Amino acid sequence: MEKSVGFQDGVSVNTSIDKQNIEMLEEDVEFAKNYIQDDKCNEWYQDFFNLAFGIDEESQEFYKEVIFPRVSQYYNFPKERLAKYQINYNALYYSLIYHCEITVNDEQEIFERLGKIDKPFKENNVIK
Repeated sequence: MEKSVGFQDGVSVNTSIDKQNIEMLEEDVEFAKNYIQDDKCNEWYQDFFNLAFGIDEESQEFYKEVIFPRVSQYYNFPKERLAKYQINYNALYYSLIYHCEITVNDEQEIFERLGKIDKPFKENNVIK
């Protein structure tokens, strides 16, 4: 979904921060689907989803060092204007679930934790 994003300095860009982040994360998911062994998938997905939806320092660093630079490069958009708080976690969640082809246990509890705690995905929440 495209939308107009305004900034304090009056610049407005017609883009979708959510779509940009989703597309970048989907590329990483494709890599994982091809190279990670089945017995490690659940653990890898749990870690990956915690990076995408957590609020700890590791998650912040992931967005700062991986996601935002890739979005900036791909869309020719200044990475200084990207912020994690702009992400629609529900849209990102459903996109990743679909593209990862996984099942999530205790989905309602997870929705309440997305973007609110360090590690919203616990052991056995993510099943390949």
